[in-house]
Amino acid sequence: GTLNTAGDITTTGGNVTIETATTLTGPVSIDSAGGDIAFGAAATLGGAQNLTLDADTGDISFNAAVGGTPLLDVVVTAADDVTFHDVFSAESFTHTAGTGTTTFQGQVELTEAAGPALSITTPQIIVNALVRSQTGDMLLTTDDIEVNLGGFLIVVAADGRITLVQQTPDRELE
Repeated sequence: GTLNTAGDITTTGGNVTIETATTLTGPVSIDSAGGDIAFGAAATLGGAQNLTLDADTGDISFNAAVGGTPLLDVVVTAADDVTFHDVFSAESFTHTAGTGTTTFQGQVELTEAAGPALSITTPQIIVNALVRSQTGDMLLTTDDIEVNLGGFLIVVAADGRITLVQQTPDRELE
């Protein structure tokens, strides 16, 4: 079965693991206060709604497809590592306070036109799959970006732009 939810989830440091297909029927916020947030291998995630995740020092992993019905704005307010193991489709993805690595293992499709479709602030970004913004810009604030070019690219629309910003002053962007 599928879990239909518009309910928020808050823990006091415990892990949050969702193991079933989930459709967002309203905006959802998950705050683990330092625990990990994981969407399991069978936990496809969809619904034209906003999703806000805060793992503080914990990790976030999407182990199944996200966006059968594309999500709207997906915002990670704080997390160590964030990993996308499968396809991801949303209007936008924002990671504001990363302390580890954001990794894209599956194709990413973003459709935001009004602002940055992709905005990440974290020490390291690894791209192992196509990351495409159909209409918006990308802002990547990092000290280390690794794009493995075996057919994997970062692509923006003809009128979009990619901006790379060094996260740590006095350090070279690698």
